[in-house]
Amino acid sequence: MGKLVKHNGSMAISHGDKIYPPMMATIANVDNGKYKIDRDYLRNLGANGIKIYFLICDTEWIRPDAFDKLDEEVKILLEEVPDALIMLRIGLHPSNEWVMENLDECLTMQDGSHPGAYLATESYYKDMPACYTLYSDKWRKKAGEYLKDTYDRLMQKPYADRITGVFIAAGNTSEWRQLGPITDPLNGVYGDFSEALRREYSLYLREKYGTEENLRKAWDDPEATFDNPRIPNMEERYYAMDARYDLAGIDYDVNKRWKNPNHEVLPSFYEDDTHIGSFLNVDKYMSVYDFYRARSNGAARSLIYFGELVKEMSDNNLLVGAFYGNYGACHFTQYVSISCVYDVLKSGVVDIFSAPGTYQNRQRGGFEGQRCMYDSMRINGSMFVVEDDTRTHADPTEYCHVYDLFGIEDDIDVLKRNFGRNICDDLQGWWFDQLWGGGRYKFDETYALFNEQSKIAEEAYSLDRAKKHEIAFIYDEESVHMIAPKSLHDTVEYMRNYEVARIGAGVDQYYHNDMSNPDMPDYKLYVFFNVYSLSNEEREAIKAKLRKNNATAMFMYGNGVINFDAEQRFSTANMTDLMGMEIEMENNVRVPLFRKEGDHEAAKDMEKGRSYGDLDRHIRLSAVGMNDWEIGNYERGYLAPCFSTKEGEGEVIARFRETGKPAMTINECDGYKAVFCGTKVVRAAVIRSIARYAGCHIWEDGDDVLFQNDNYVTIHASSAGEKTIHLPRKCTPYEVYEKKNYGENTDTIKVDMYFGETKMFRLK
Repeated sequence: MGKLVKHNGSMAISHGDKIYPPMMATIANVDNGKYKIDRDYLRNLGANGIKIYFLICDTEWIRPDAFDKLDEEVKILLEEVPDALIMLRIGLHPSNEWVMENLDECLTMQDGSHPGAYLATESYYKDMPACYTLYSDKWRKKAGEYLKDTYDRLMQKPYADRITGVFIAAGNTSEWRQLGPITDPLNGVYGDFSEALRREYSLYLREKYGTEENLRKAWDDPEATFDNPRIPNMEERYYAMDARYDLAGIDYDVNKRWKNPNHEVLPSFYEDDTHIGSFLNVDKYMSVYDFYRARSNGAARSLIYFGELVKEMSDNNLLVGAFYGNYGACHFTQYVSISCVYDVLKSGVVDIFSAPGTYQNRQRGGFEGQRCMYDSMRINGSMFVVEDDTRTHADPTEYCHVYDLFGIEDDIDVLKRNFGRNICDDLQGWWFDQLWGGGRYKFDETYALFNEQSKIAEEAYSLDRAKKHEIAFIYDEESVHMIAPKSLHDTVEYMRNYEVARIGAGVDQYYHNDMSNPDMPDYKLYVFFNVYSLSNEEREAIKAKLRKNNATAMFMYGNGVINFDAEQRFSTANMTDLMGMEIEMENNVRVPLFRKEGDHEAAKDMEKGRSYGDLDRHIRLSAVGMNDWEIGNYERGYLAPCFSTKEGEGEVIARFRETGKPAMTINECDGYKAVFCGTKVVRAAVIRSIARYAGCHIWEDGDDVLFQNDNYVTIHASSAGEKTIHLPRKCTPYEVYEKKNYGENTDTIKVDMYFGETKMFRLK
């Protein structure tokens, strides 16, 4: 039966005694109750190495024929692929009748209204009269009953032993996205005043604070209670409103500066005490943070409930998965599945966390950033699985245009790139054919590629899979509710979507919580992105980890500025504690651009005269949700507030263009080196410079897309010409698709490549 096991140094899917390397498949055979199944397609996929299939289905809660249709699809699949395994991708959405009977469980605005919404999933879509909430315990229990009914009936089928897991789908697009706007300034309404949230909010506060005395002290509110916690009003949410989606809030007001010849910001920006620049004023408005956190806590509780149910029903013999921890291409304060992810991870009942790659930068010559901290999942006994909904020339023209895919040769290079990433970064994945009945990968050349890749994956899984990257990116899922969404897009998304694969060396990605985890490897360079809030204990854990090998830590923007254990929660003194340098803060809006100063070794890869600190890549988006053309123009970044090191502190290697203040500074701390960087976004060259300084091996420095591990290196050309890959040891590089050696006993690969070409080398 389905389990995760540690296989050759890392997690793998196991069923019975067999290990299943990448890749898997999902085909959109159902469209709102209509089915179209191509038997030849299934047969060809199965014959060419695809053995695990995610079948999209629903419960009889919303479709009376749901089970019969699932039963029929399973039988067809097993007739064409007899050795197939099945993951049930099952939607737990309520019926409209249940919604109308339980309006107090649905999103409720301050005026008592219940906004409706359009529920859209791969198998089911309809208008809902109100928005069911993912933290409703009534929905949770009723959905669990339908899930159990489906499971019980499946276990009576002759193919029961072919079912390897259950993938829990809920919310919009089945990705645990809460339906409806929690804040709607255009219409002057905000939520959530539902009974569902009141119960979850009360439970969260009791668990966190223990007594109402502690709650009142934390909130600075003598009237705060557990039973009826107050919901923050529109003004208190000012920092959390995002210009791109609400046309209001801090991002919108700050961006007005760029059109003002006096370079000024509206006075109201400074007079409003609910925020300090982009940050929530946590010293006065802790209740606002708790409100957002409680919603996420309730959703996490729901997923854990379903995971426990599946594990109990199956006697721990089925995998459990979900789209969760989706840290990108999202509204950070609207969605509930971004924070409290570590709680789900530590519950031990969710094996697979998943998300599609972001829809930015997927074109030939680019790469798609991943949305989850997959290495935290790996070392905690779970697994991240990429939903590789890789477009091809068979897709609608719109996608072909965006991704520059107009022939099978284009498809092959992109499919090679994404598969190479999965092998080198130790990710599982499924190819997702979203064309109804399939069609995206229905080509002889693609079948042949999948066949070859299944053999490559088998060999890769037979080798030592323990990761040995030297760079770790560190994130925080608690801080997402303490800063404006635009700042999170800058700090978290743009680096991962446009820069990480161009550094020229592999990168692992973690939540900071794992800095105290003994299973987390030691790295030469740690880059902290949005770790704004740290307790005393967490700070000491970070320092202890860095001191183990005299590592280098690069702290971006305001990392560490918040400490709930300190008398003043928001203070630059909290940053000084981490970096050993006095940090100054200007509560103003400043241009983030900086240039290097002098020729410090740590700035070797930074070009003289070039400005850094803002996203300056060509942005290519797809018409999917939050990445569509209308909102695709990058909004110029800003720093609000602006942090810099005090003059005379550490070695200054770069200065801000606008103010001349130190933008990058290096300091020798007690047992580790600290690098302060005052911006939210930097080009790959800046990270590469610091990585060299930290002693990391740089495999390639030409700004091409590169993924590597000890056994393989994959390069995807972002420009045409000769590429040079510097290997850490002498070996025989073998191109796995050409079946050709590129030298013997060599530490260098030189290869001519056309734009958008992909090569993958086995390092023998």
